[in-house]
Amino acid sequence: MLVSREAQSAEWIAAGEEPRFYDDIGCLATDRWTAPGRSARFVHVGRTWSPAETCFYARPPDASTPMGYGAAAFATREEAASRDREGRARSWQELVRDLRASAPGGGR
Repeated sequence: MLVSREAQSAEWIAAGEEPRFYDDIGCLATDRWTAPGRSARFVHVGRTWSPAETCFYARPPDASTPMGYGAAAFATREEAASRDREGRARSWQELVRDLRASAPGGGR
């Protein structure tokens, strides 16, 4: 996928595979691809790439993301919670669960 906005972009790198680029963090979170062997997911936080599993996520009320998932990544739990429309920070696993549950067809 072409990345239109670096701020909401994501990437999945797997050994022996071409990198997978995502226009929206939500697209990475709902992708059910099974990476063969070792892999790592990254999201864009501020001006750097960070492992997706080490970040915290929010669904800000004013978020506008390329594919409409409305998720944003933050370096700290406090920052994510302060921007979230419900005042809560999500871990990577919580974001994946929440977005897959709300995806058409339950993310299947």
